[in-house]
Amino acid sequence: MLEKDLTINEKWILSGAVCGWGDNLKSYFDLVVFLWIPQDIRLERLRHREFQRYGNEVLAGGSKYEQSKAFLEWASLYDTGGMEVRSKALHGHWMADLSCPVLKIEDDCSVNERVDRVLDYLNSN
Repeated sequence: MLEKDLTINEKWILSGAVCGWGDNLKSYFDLVVFLWIPQDIRLERLRHREFQRYGNEVLAGGSKYEQSKAFLEWASLYDTGGMEVRSKALHGHWMADLSCPVLKIEDDCSVNERVDRVLDYLNSN
């Protein structure tokens, strides 16, 4: 269904990792934007999001504690994990096979700054 939608729409943005399940979509991309922020900042944001979503249930003794702990442990593997998990290595391998340009934004900047970088790239290419 996604592939059909991509073929009938001239302009689109697809957000998220498509490694594996979306490998057949590689030829549809005109530009891939890779966003990365330092692990400590990313994990703190995830902890905060987990608490916003589930409240005290993510704290020790809460009904979501084990689930949240497992999720954060999994998320912490991103920078050091290999090809067997969703990781920077896996994403790098996936991007290396693309025929389109890859714009990497690898620092902690605001959403507006990211948008500006993408627009600057698009306007200059």
